Amino acid sequence: MPGRVRVRLAVMLLLGMTSTLALRAQDNGNQQPQTAGTEGQSPQGSQTPPPPATSGTQAPPPGIQNPIGQEIQSGEGGTSTDTRPLAGALAILPELPGAERSFLISSFSVWEGADTNAILQPGYQGFAVAAIPAGSLDLHLLGRQNTFDAGYSGGGILYENDGNQSSPFESVVISDSYNARRWNFFVSGRGTYLPQASQGFGGIGFAGIFNNIQSLGLGSGNSQLNPVYNPEQSILTGRFGVSSATGITQFQYFLTPRTSVSVMGSIGYQYFTQNGLLGSNDEFAVFSVDHQLSATESVSFAYSITKLHFSGGSVAMSENLWRGGWGHRVSNHLTLSVLGGPQLTYSAVRGVFGVQEKLNWSAQGTFGYSGERDSATLYFLHYLTPGSGVFQGAETTSASLGFNRELARSWNGNVNIGWAYNTGLSSYSVNPLYIRNGSVNSEYISTRLSHDLGRSMRWFAVYEFEREEAGSPIITGTNDRLLLRHIFGMGIEWHPRPLGL
Repeated sequence: MPGRVRVRLAVMLLLGMTSTLALRAQDNGNQQPQTAGTEGQSPQGSQTPPPPATSGTQAPPPGIQNPIGQEIQSGEGGTSTDTRPLAGALAILPELPGAERSFLISSFSVWEGADTNAILQPGYQGFAVAAIPAGSLDLHLLGRQNTFDAGYSGGGILYENDGNQSSPFESVVISDSYNARRWNFFVSGRGTYLPQASQGFGGIGFAGIFNNIQSLGLGSGNSQLNPVYNPEQSILTGRFGVSSATGITQFQYFLTPRTSVSVMGSIGYQYFTQNGLLGSNDEFAVFSVDHQLSATESVSFAYSITKLHFSGGSVAMSENLWRGGWGHRVSNHLTLSVLGGPQLTYSAVRGVFGVQEKLNWSAQGTFGYSGERDSATLYFLHYLTPGSGVFQGAETTSASLGFNRELARSWNGNVNIGWAYNTGLSSYSVNPLYIRNGSVNSEYISTRLSHDLGRSMRWFAVYEFEREEAGSPIITGTNDRLLLRHIFGMGIEWHPRPLGL
């Protein structure tokens, strides 16, 4: 990861930890009894929930003394209400961010695998063997009104018969949230360095080191960002290094117990080490109003402004987006949300007079299910993206499905399927020299089988198939347009006992 990215992440970590320690100290020194405005609300982490609202009575104000995304009892029969904005920074899933206690947890894994297309080029068929050591460290600090999370995951892909393709990978996540009586605040910074596009990531992402907090029964760990605001990478363009970073901030204020307004801003960027791929940065500003129709149903209206810029390129784009949404959320069990509406995109070229505009549509859908022995997640997106380094802006349609099942007492299996279709937006640029026809269709399917070996160790086996077909060559020096790849292997995970704080 470039040095400037490390510096930015280090500064964000220092600021986040400083604010967290200050807020925790303030909480420890404040021993006054609750005021009438907070009567019936339990402190964060308490096992005693506030009393549910009854028919004909007003529900307690959402957001009091609870982390962003934490549920507030406000429905009949103990039904909970999730008050996160539908168009906000966080993905709307049953697994709410955070845990009920502070802890520090580490995990390690190592596995041996085989790759039939390590160089990620169309038309290539080879065979490479790799060892993948990896590890992670997660910190969760819980205060009365403040929650701070920091996590690091990293490792390397070490090819035994082709050392030139070996590469490290790493991910840093920092998030902080604060909740007052009628408002809450969330900030997060994330950075990654990967040896290829993030979609699928060669079976690495789910093979050993990510999302262990949830699997060990400690909660869902770092909050999962809305995929719309993550720098999108869904086109395989060869073996290269890609650095990406996202900074996001959200403020939510409750006008009434059921109606809130939110303001969110984010900045993201991508940088590619391979020549010929376009780095980019994007900026989002989102204003939204959410209203709870009932304990489980909500509606939303959001207006967004988006800007895209490309390093070394002369095309700039901006977008105005209007979205209406509906959400259905049942506490820790089922979530369903849809957002959609018209988008107006403007493109301009440096040195060329005039601005080209195009009216299109945007849509987002999320489904999440969490049962006693299985869980499932489904995403659908149709929106403007930077173009994964290939296009100067792209119209992207993507879908992903993840399913996890407890097969037996100590056996677990999951399947992940992803698909993306990218069409370049520069085809309607005001400068015909920037037209690049064609589209890219990519998909993958991954499977994982794991078996617990005691309380702290786990054996796993993985397999992944990747396929990509392009309307025109996307790799310099080759005319092939079809990329195929198989990855399979097995390994061991080790999870030391969490350290309580």
